[in-house]
Amino acid sequence: MSVREKIKEYIIPKIAEAGKKNGQILWPLRVALTGKEFSPGAFEMVEILGLEKAIARIEKVIAKL
Repeated sequence: MSVREKIKEYIIPKIAEAGKKNGQILWPLRVALTGKEFSPGAFEMVEILGLEKAIARIEKVIAKL
């Protein structure tokens, strides 16, 4: 199983548990990972960046909120 599949397998149920739609979470996640409105998907970006770098970017965005 690829990193992308593992992440997707973990995140999608968490989104549902939160009562949200995938797009409500995945679009902002993509923006946090890339800094761009239009980019590859969130799962693909995590796979490309690597988990540590992806987490660092997400934490940086959260700190700005």
